[in-house]
Amino acid sequence: MEAYLATIFSFPTVVFTVFLGIVVCYWILAIIGLLDLDPFDLDLDLDVADAQGLAGLMVTLGLTGVPLPLVLSFLAMYGWALTYFVSLYILIPMFGGVILYIAGAGVIAIAFGISILLTAKTIRPLRPLFRKAYGTASAKVIVIGRTGTVRSGSVSETFGEAEITIDGAHLILKARGEAGLNLKRGDKVIFVKYLEAENAYQVMPEEDFLADS
Repeated sequence: MEAYLATIFSFPTVVFTVFLGIVVCYWILAIIGLLDLDPFDLDLDLDVADAQGLAGLMVTLGLTGVPLPLVLSFLAMYGWALTYFVSLYILIPMFGGVILYIAGAGVIAIAFGISILLTAKTIRPLRPLFRKAYGTASAKVIVIGRTGTVRSGSVSETFGEAEITIDGAHLILKARGEAGLNLKRGDKVIFVKYLEAENAYQVMPEEDFLADS
């Protein structure tokens, strides 16, 4: 027990211990009704019109479609678990003093990055459960008519990605193109339609769009 307490309150684990503690306190207060917040109002399934700065980064990382407190909970749990076991079996036995803090700072950065990837994978199958709670998203018209760049090797009727920058936010969106367009990485495209069923965008070559205008 002493080793456990010493680890969770030592650097770098203590950073995620505090983070996890805040998350736990939130859920306790929400459950007993002392916190007047509805988790469904704290949503990261943002329209592209709102995707600026941090919100745009969240969209790009795939941390969307579920309540924000749930995303933060997974981030805290994964980050805490990773730093705890690395500290217990590697950092504390092998390092001390200033070196421990330097190594610990690196562990925090790596753990946070891994936590983002794990959280994105964890919430992906949960999104349909919250879709009705949020209702159907708007048509995301802010993207329609804008120019983007093909990011994937190609774009077909069933596969593809394109990137676009809106108000400083770099977004990676699913793209779909008609057969025969032969769209490839680096091609400029215009987002012409939002395909709600696929959560993707119909695109066409920029030159074709301009020619038809």
